Amino acid sequence: MRAIMRRYGMTKREVEAALDRALPQINNATRIATIKLELERLDQLIRPFFVKALAGDTAAASILVKLSERRSSLLGLDAPLRIDATLVESYDNPSSTAELEAALNLLINKPAQSH
Repeated sequence: MRAIMRRYGMTKREVEAALDRALPQINNATRIATIKLELERLDQLIRPFFVKALAGDTAAASILVKLSERRSSLLGLDAPLRIDATLVESYDNPSSTAELEAALNLLINKPAQSH
């Protein structure tokens, strides 16, 4: 970026604008098309290694694992799971012992103790 700015006497904003005009726009449609293309390429690469791996070729199996990892990454299957934790307040019912103590305290006119 700096080299382009110096060479052409442009500001950073002008260089960024020129790059935005020259480079393809990446939107959801472009992403989807690219992922589909990459998945097709991976499928083509996986086929011969899959056969060799089934026959016991450990090098082919290792390559197959790497290709499968790449496939999972493209599809977002290896992304961490999102867990939405919701805090729910719960009021425990008093135990039968606590209820008996409270009842006995009422009988002897003693103030209830909080636990």
